[in-house]
Amino acid sequence: MLCIQFFAPRWILPLFNTYSPLPKEDLCSAILSYARSIDFPVENVFVIDGSRRSTKSNAFFTGFGRNRRAVLFDTLVAAHTLPELIAILAHEMAHYKKHHILWSLGLGILHTGLLLSPAAAGPWQMP
Repeated sequence: MLCIQFFAPRWILPLFNTYSPLPKEDLCSAILSYARSIDFPVENVFVIDGSRRSTKSNAFFTGFGRNRRAVLFDTLVAAHTLPELIAILAHEMAHYKKHHILWSLGLGILHTGLLLSPAAAGPWQMP
């Protein structure tokens, strides 16, 4: 689970979606400026071609360290104003600041361990 956080943003997610740098420079600079103001470490903001598969809008952050990416669906950028987009990303950044990412990762590792523990205990005993 930890490894996937490093590999997914650069190698796995681009297999299924097209990422491009955010073309709106004012939006990109506003996002990066807000991120700096709350001490949120992000270097790049990308747009994903979510409209190929859905009309839904979404935004997310993925990866750790230098592999961290802020990603906006193209449907989200098309449907919202600059202040709305900043508010949406502020919500996503709050998950990081409130340690929701670490809690989710820890619970996911624990959950996987519990699910796989019967397999580690040995062969199944059939009555």
